[in-house]
Amino acid sequence: MYDHRDSVSHKKAEDIRKIHSHEILREKFSSEQKGISSVTTHVFRTAYYIAMNNRPYTDHPLLLNVQAANGVDIGRVLHSNVICSDIIDHIASEMRTRIVSDIVLNKPKMSVLIDQSTNLARKSCLIMYLRCCLGGSPDIEPVTFFLDIIGLPGLTSACIIESLLKCLKNNGLSTEFLSKYLLGFGSDSASVMLGRKNGVYDGLKSMFPMLIDWQCWNNRLQLAVNDAVKNYNEINHFKC
Repeated sequence: MYDHRDSVSHKKAEDIRKIHSHEILREKFSSEQKGISSVTTHVFRTAYYIAMNNRPYTDHPLLLNVQAANGVDIGRVLHSNVICSDIIDHIASEMRTRIVSDIVLNKPKMSVLIDQSTNLARKSCLIMYLRCCLGGSPDIEPVTFFLDIIGLPGLTSACIIESLLKCLKNNGLSTEFLSKYLLGFGSDSASVMLGRKNGVYDGLKSMFPMLIDWQCWNNRLQLAVNDAVKNYNEINHFKC
């Protein structure tokens, strides 16, 4: 037995056995992966439907139960409303990555729109949108899409600028790229945003000379309506 273990014929037989066993495992793993992939696709599409139609996350397990009753293989995991939230966050992250990759590849002129708000914990945050033409074709209309919500360490213009640039950089838009293709800046009329001496726009303008500011149309309309209501006593009942 000892001599046979070291013989050439035994070693070749061992090699054949290993190759054969690896092929069996590879085929089995491939078939299992295809099954897992189809099941995961069903669950992910259900979560995507919930996000697109503004449905509550608690609908996720109920919709999966309906699909299971109709004969769809949905597996035994990824069925809770908490998992639905995680799936939607993952899909949104992948979509954002693809959109930013398209912007970096095609290099369109772009604008950034920001607004300051507070979250449920009453902490200041910055809501960011980008507006540009996607796809690289000049015939495509520009679209405005949500980019991110980031926490603000402070309410000064310097903190807002630093947080804004950091968020853009983390999403793949470097300062060098922005200096060539960032043309527009939109915000409300708050002094910290459009202040003449130390506003966010002035700080960005010093870094990106081609930048043009634009006050939000909705904010302009709101200010105009407020001024009109103040000047006419005949419509005081609208204030109630």
